[in-house]
Amino acid sequence: HKIVGCLVHEDVTPDMRTMVLYCKMKGVPTIHVPHANCFYTGKEWDIHTESISDYIAASGTFAKDFYVRWGHNSDNIKITGSPQLDNWYSDNTPSKQEARKVLGIGDGDFVIVYASSWGQLTSLRGEFEDEFARSLKQILGAAKEMKATLVVRVHMGEARGQEEMYLNGMKEAGVNGCVTRSFNEYVLRAGDILVAHGPSNTCTQGAIISLPSC
Repeated sequence: HKIVGCLVHEDVTPDMRTMVLYCKMKGVPTIHVPHANCFYTGKEWDIHTESISDYIAASGTFAKDFYVRWGHNSDNIKITGSPQLDNWYSDNTPSKQEARKVLGIGDGDFVIVYASSWGQLTSLRGEFEDEFARSLKQILGAAKEMKATLVVRVHMGEARGQEEMYLNGMKEAGVNGCVTRSFNEYVLRAGDILVAHGPSNTCTQGAIISLPSC
């Protein structure tokens, strides 16, 4: 096959950076489509301010201005929108009633959606397991106090078997609900409020359908 381009969702982790550098050496154009919203507002260098690809596909003017501010050539940053979010603006997503029926949740229940996270290699923090455990303890306590139904949306990057860990925690706390790694459209439509562990793209999806998040 003739390789005409290389598309990456980030170019800072070892595998992705190697791929981009190899393509640049071979004269293959490289395009960085930032995989997440960047909430970084600091003045010091941060790993999210980096990009070594030939081009950056920005979701909008905010994203373009962000990379220009960090020294990237404005001519090499193209605003493409966020095609992966378009469906959220359509009538294809389920209604709240349908979503709750699919998930087995009562119409009158107050539903908290908890979006978990995962230990990213690019993060400068640490102690992920302890941090996740503390977050889960807080959300279980809140759900029990509010007599709410809890839906845990497991991050795709979390290790296998995490679903059982969340289910066991809910059982021990006496909290009603369910755990899933899929069906994001149903999960968010079924919710009354979204709680995310860290700045998650899920918050953007929730905002599109007017689901408050914290």
